[in-house]
Amino acid sequence: MACRSGARSSRVLPRRKPTPLAPKLHPGTGLPLSRARGQHLLHNRGVLQKLIDAADIRASDSVFEVGCGTGELTTELLPRARKVYTIDLDERMAQETQSRAQASGFQNLEVVTGDALRVPLPRRFDVCVSNLPYKISAPIIFRLLRRISEGQPWRSAVLMLQKEFADRLLSDPGEKGFSRLALNVRLFARAVRLFDVSPGSFTPAPEVHSTVIRLEPRIPAPEVDFNEWDALIRVIFFRRRKTLRRQFTKLSTLSMLEQNYKMWCSLSGVKPSPTPFPQLVLEVLQDEAMLRERAFAMDLDDLHLLLKAFNKRGRQGRQDGTQKLLDAVKTIPAKELSRWQRQSLRSAIRLSVLDTQDVNASTAVLARRAKSWSPSTRGSLFAQRRYSFRLERFGVESLQVALKSTVWIIAKTQLAELRAVKPMAGGGNAMSTAKMLGRAVGVSLLTATALVAVQVLRIKRRRGPKGFKDFVATSVPRSAEEDCARDRFSAKKLPKNIEAIVIGSGIGGLYLAALLAKSGRVVVVLEQHYVAGGCTHEFTDKGWTFDTGVHYVGRAEKYGKLLELVSEDPIEFAKMGSDSDGYVYDQIKIGEEAIHSLRAGRQNFIEDLQRRFPEEKEAIERYVEMVVKCNKSADLHFFGKLFPRFLQRLLDPLLSAKFNKLASRTVKEVMDELFHSELLKAILCGQFGDYGMTPSSASFFIHAGIVSHYLALMPVPIPRSDSEVWSWDGGYYPVGGPQNISRGLIKTIEKAGGRVLVNAPVEKITVSLGRAAGLVLRNGAAVAAPLVVSAAGAEATAKLLPGVAPPERLEGGISHMYAFIGLKGSKEELQLTTSNLWALPSKDIEKDLQSYYADPWPFVDDGSMLLFVGFPSAKDPQADPQRSTCVIICEAKEEWFRDWKGEKQGRRGKDYEQVKRRFQDGMLKGLLKHFPQLEGRIEYVEMASPLSNRHYLNRAASYGLQHPPTRYTVKEGLRPGSNIEGLWLTGQDVTTNGFAGALMGGVVTAHGVLGYGFLELALCGRDLITDMMSVQ
Repeated sequence: MACRSGARSSRVLPRRKPTPLAPKLHPGTGLPLSRARGQHLLHNRGVLQKLIDAADIRASDSVFEVGCGTGELTTELLPRARKVYTIDLDERMAQETQSRAQASGFQNLEVVTGDALRVPLPRRFDVCVSNLPYKISAPIIFRLLRRISEGQPWRSAVLMLQKEFADRLLSDPGEKGFSRLALNVRLFARAVRLFDVSPGSFTPAPEVHSTVIRLEPRIPAPEVDFNEWDALIRVIFFRRRKTLRRQFTKLSTLSMLEQNYKMWCSLSGVKPSPTPFPQLVLEVLQDEAMLRERAFAMDLDDLHLLLKAFNKRGRQGRQDGTQKLLDAVKTIPAKELSRWQRQSLRSAIRLSVLDTQDVNASTAVLARRAKSWSPSTRGSLFAQRRYSFRLERFGVESLQVALKSTVWIIAKTQLAELRAVKPMAGGGNAMSTAKMLGRAVGVSLLTATALVAVQVLRIKRRRGPKGFKDFVATSVPRSAEEDCARDRFSAKKLPKNIEAIVIGSGIGGLYLAALLAKSGRVVVVLEQHYVAGGCTHEFTDKGWTFDTGVHYVGRAEKYGKLLELVSEDPIEFAKMGSDSDGYVYDQIKIGEEAIHSLRAGRQNFIEDLQRRFPEEKEAIERYVEMVVKCNKSADLHFFGKLFPRFLQRLLDPLLSAKFNKLASRTVKEVMDELFHSELLKAILCGQFGDYGMTPSSASFFIHAGIVSHYLALMPVPIPRSDSEVWSWDGGYYPVGGPQNISRGLIKTIEKAGGRVLVNAPVEKITVSLGRAAGLVLRNGAAVAAPLVVSAAGAEATAKLLPGVAPPERLEGGISHMYAFIGLKGSKEELQLTTSNLWALPSKDIEKDLQSYYADPWPFVDDGSMLLFVGFPSAKDPQADPQRSTCVIICEAKEEWFRDWKGEKQGRRGKDYEQVKRRFQDGMLKGLLKHFPQLEGRIEYVEMASPLSNRHYLNRAASYGLQHPPTRYTVKEGLRPGSNIEGLWLTGQDVTTNGFAGALMGGVVTAHGVLGYGFLELALCGRDLITDMMSVQ
């Protein structure tokens, strides 16, 4: 029936059922992909490569992957790792991945089908690389963190997450997204955002963007019981924006906590406190001044303090029970319990009042001691130990109760056994001499082991650097025009309580002094030059500013963080090159051959060489592997210098086998083994001017260190404000100039009460009763201190010790001629590059250098000597745009200038100036040959010779000691310590040359000065830099 106009129809239309979407099929395999299971498979090859590069997988690594999909990522991991474990819920995907691996000939894959939240994780893995299903990201991360808390750390985890989830995970305290997960991640690992991924990189495309992060465990793991920690933050993050007072006055929370408290009292045999439980909780919050704190704004330190305060209040009353046990042991007759058994029991009882990790350690000590006990005693011990771990869910106190029970079971069992023993007839002893001797040796070993274990526990429990002392920050009164790097020496400026003196203000000496200052030491640094900084210093003349030693650096992510740790001023680095040229940092020009540009990135380095030398493709890849392997394995060698010498010689063949194998060979030996092309060899050796030795005499390690210094071992994309993204590889230049580095370190030293004073040449180091007692300056001033560290070089240090001749093996390296040039015009007008140029006469480097060293003038007169050309003003974004500068360097020997060696600076006569002018003409001729656009633009030239080095640095050698293979052996290598107590050596002679080598020399020596040795570094995994970060 028709309805009236405007009236609604009474007929109800049937609702249409939505048409189900057809499942998306994988284009390569045809397998249907389920969105419900989070099967968004990554197909972008560029993103896959960035994931793998960020993981920094080694050939010996075991890699764990969650969700293999069709094997796109898995097949890229297989050739790089020793073993790959992967878990996938979809059996079809697991079979597809297994088939692809077998088809490629790989046998190192283990695929498990099942739920990643329930399937046991691999017993051991080094790296986790995963495109995680978004729905299980949080539980998977919790499982990885729990592995750290259980003492099974992995090295790194590179994970792809939903962008919003990653934002919450990386949020800081007080931010909107800060949560329990973010807090747990901060507790056990360091999280870094790497890069974002668009939805178009997946099949099917998700509706959200993704982010890749990297997790690195904190080693050693935090000394906190994870169950207690998790319980606490669950309580306070339930209503994270409420104050703690409101949180802990909630009836349900108080009821739960009170029940747990009473359970612990009952298990421990301790009477509950007569104080009402709510009042106990409020007293803890009030004592720690946390009544008004809110969970979302609290950091790790705040929560550690809160947990420690609750545990401290809860453990009251336990000491009485412990004393009763100790008194009971005293009542056991001496004839029934030997002295060492009595000591074992008392030690175990005392250890039982410590935290969970110490309880576990103490039971392990008992287990080792029980090896000499009877089977029945050992059975009782291990049975009770298993019981104690079953009680772990009740918390720390239950473990301690179980340990005490273990002590009593051992005591009772031993008493029964001892009473059953009958003496032999005639009072003889049944124990033979050999058995007694064996037991004595066993007891000695067990005692030594126990002492080491106790020391290890103490080290692991320590917070902050070893010997850290808090101090009151001070400042040196100085006007805005005064430069802290030019503070002239005066005895009145010396602090009264000097704890250490550093000779020389190079980067090694300044960095060591800054580390000691951060540890609470008052340090005085004395520099003979009129400006501090060593080779980081700059000079300005007639408006032009020049650097003198730091022309570029690599690995800015590593050394930038090290500087940021101790520098009062922020240090920024500008990347050399541009996006258009691939961030070129060095150009190699061999004779008349085409220039070869070194672009940032390991892959670019390899591909550019393979494109030019396709016949050497496999050899180039092997060469890069050897370079990276040699450089990576060097840390164990250098930090091994902190071990006792006998231990270093014992362990070095085991720990540094890879390093020793490569470092014992020369550069030429490796090159001749790998390559046939002489031009390729010359290009790869084109940076040899960075270490100043011929390929036939230099250790392959020093060459590998220079090359890998500019190759990213762990490429980390860094987001920039201009939306440009680049990795921490290639070359960098300190923004504002290298002098800013030394100024930041000087301010740190002054903040702790120390000083850095210039125009203070040292005459000798004073030694009293076999130990260093201070030094005497040339002006006669004496400075006393219990610790003296020389950053002046090994050769110069030996000359400062009265009656000590420099060892013959301390042979200085090559020196240089410098041309500092001022140019008229901006870098755009002059077409200056930020990259450096290395110009070599021909591809026969050995022959050219031998001829040049024998007679330099033919090369000098036609400008064909080896040249380094750099433009500091083009590299520094803050340089004066209208005053361009250039630095040219060529090698020179000090013996060429021996006729003027004894004369004073600036008074060496016309003949000396003529020699300098001849070098100047040759170097300018070489400059204009490669940069003809600079013709007529040169307005200023200043020359420096090896004698300038001798005057300002107290040595002619630019790079310190030479770098033959013998230098990097345990027998010949210099150690930071010396035969004189209280005297240490630092800088590039301890490690290797250059800015990075000198800085790491400061790091190594600082470890030794502060007492970091074998126990900390090898057994406990503690080091000064990580400990310093915890203080920060």
